Amino acid sequence: MTTLKTTAPNALDRATLEAGPGAPSVSDPMDRHVPFNLGWDIAYYGLTCEVEDAAIRAGYIAGKERFKGGTRREADRFIRKWLQLRTNAWRRGRVFSDEVTPAYLKRIDAKYCPILGIELTHGTELLTNASIDRVNNDGAYAIGNLAVMSTQANKAKSNLSFAEVLERIANPQLGPALSAPQWLRMASLMEGPCSLNGTSQALMPFSLRAIRGVRVTRSQALQFVLRLELYNYRNVHIIRPIRKTCLVAADRKGFDGLIKRLRKRRAARTEPEDFWWNDSLFSAFTSWYTKLNPQSLANIEGCCSPGRNSHPVPGTWNPGAWTPLATTMRPMRDLRTKMLPKGVMGKVARRVPRGRRWAGVLASRY
Repeated sequence: MTTLKTTAPNALDRATLEAGPGAPSVSDPMDRHVPFNLGWDIAYYGLTCEVEDAAIRAGYIAGKERFKGGTRREADRFIRKWLQLRTNAWRRGRVFSDEVTPAYLKRIDAKYCPILGIELTHGTELLTNASIDRVNNDGAYAIGNLAVMSTQANKAKSNLSFAEVLERIANPQLGPALSAPQWLRMASLMEGPCSLNGTSQALMPFSLRAIRGVRVTRSQALQFVLRLELYNYRNVHIIRPIRKTCLVAADRKGFDGLIKRLRKRRAARTEPEDFWWNDSLFSAFTSWYTKLNPQSLANIEGCCSPGRNSHPVPGTWNPGAWTPLATTMRPMRDLRTKMLPKGVMGKVARRVPRGRRWAGVLASRY
């Protein structure tokens, strides 16, 4: 029999359990029904149970007896990965959120590795194979803490803490599997989930092309939305609304100077993921951001928060909960052609501020 970790959920898992109203339901690793249900589901999808744990096998045997005639459900790669993640959570004594489903894993699926930028493969033994794992190894298997990346990137990350990843940015020889820019992307991926338990404190340049389902900090969200407009992504307009409606008068002058520097940086044809990796540019952003009036900061947070039509960031900085992808509503031009009767769209568009004409983002890459 496999020896199981029987410690209680750690503080970060407990934060997920006690997140308050609206928090996702979870599977407590101490619940004796968890392994039985896992074995039952393995049998339901007609898979072979390769786990030697007695509790899981008991559910598997009961399921095999119940579904001996077979079921109509076939296990695709998302169902297989879902069962694998649940098994890993049970073995490690970690909380597994009931909101992490095969459908959710399909939503956060990516075509390219966010760390290496290579196209992901499936069902092979190559290092380019897609892998789904926790971003913060001390956290739960929950929405906001799971990301898709290549097997090569996942092996390089292994059990490294956020601090150890930061060390490898300055000293890539400590982790020769990845280059310094790739380690920076890994740190960008880990910053949001690791900020929940206080292991991520300092501001960092956001170095991912896009985010899928991973929790982000408020500084990451702001960097992301500014970059969207600078790179003309899907007609996003966020700079003018932020300046006009979010910032108090004292913060606008610094913001104008920052935007001028950002436009010069964009004119240099920098790749999106490397846009913020410039010492003088990011120092200017940090200097402006850290001096923001609390009211301006709260307004920006509200402008970019999930659940609003103007929100283009699939994540959140709310420390009390993990958050799924942003709304998948289409741009206004799709509403014009597919959803509204003729003559109605013009009336709607005239009443929607320019900065709100785009709702949600599901990046075409990563």
